[in-house]
Amino acid sequence: MIMNENNNYTLKEIFEGPESIEKSINQNHKLEELASSISKINVNNIIITGSGTSYNAGLASIYFLHKYLKIPTFVVHAAEFEYLVEPILNKNQLIILISQSGESATTLNACKLANERQIKTLSITAHPESTLGKLTSYCLPILSGDEQSIMATKTYIAQISALFAFSIQLSKQRETINQTDYNRLFSELQATPGKLQKALPDLKIEVQKLAKYYKFVNT
Repeated sequence: MIMNENNNYTLKEIFEGPESIEKSINQNHKLEELASSISKINVNNIIITGSGTSYNAGLASIYFLHKYLKIPTFVVHAAEFEYLVEPILNKNQLIILISQSGESATTLNACKLANERQIKTLSITAHPESTLGKLTSYCLPILSGDEQSIMATKTYIAQISALFAFSIQLSKQRETINQTDYNRLFSELQATPGKLQKALPDLKIEVQKLAKYYKFVNT
């Protein structure tokens, strides 16, 4: 099977997904530190923002944030933030900003609007030294490394996994889950990289079988 350079990057980074998840969720000290600080804020709702794949990671994350944190959580595309969110910003909100690079213009603009209102912000980024990482009140690093493929693969699943780890840590701090539930959920999360590692080789074979039927399709 002949693959061009971009496809090689994509396949390589898909197989780096399990390691990206493992590194991103096993930041125990950082997660505990963040949860401890944010649990002291009287948060009555959470707004997640980002663009592209980061926005979709936010959409995937609202389910467990609602279920375990029990705080109303909303996701708004960063380009819509100044129209939909900025007028209703208040100090009892937490704004979570997701950006792989930490340099997305619309996400940075959302952060600046929140900062002007003195709202607490948390960035989820693979580059904590980026502009976004420096602008936010708190930063949770995504330890996935740079992504060279156009399709965000390992970054996307690492973002969701890190947010899940953070949400159950914060849920434990806020006592919306007990220690037993926390241990069970974190144990399941820690098992995810191994399950993915085991599944990927078989999935690759299945995709290669199907690819011949779709390789001439133009989109």
